[in-house]
Amino acid sequence: MKLTLRGIRECYGYTVEEVAEHCEVTAEEMEGYEKNCRVIMSDTMVKMSKLYGLTVDCLFSVASEAEIIEHNRKLAASERVRRAS
Repeated sequence: MKLTLRGIRECYGYTVEEVAEHCEVTAEEMEGYEKNCRVIMSDTMVKMSKLYGLTVDCLFSVASEAEIIEHNRKLAASERVRRAS
């Protein structure tokens, strides 16, 4: 399963505010990136990759929180069907 930007940030122990400060954006912008509501500017992506020690390509492959939620809903629905059979 793919990680989300929020998941990566939490794994590294950073707050939204700390990552936003490092990337020179507002905390609200960073929250928008994490929720996949905003397009991440390339310079911000580079700063995040340096902070986390990950490649930019790795960050581009990160799933949005909405994708993870939808994936989990589908898994739960298929599990309910399986149990009902």
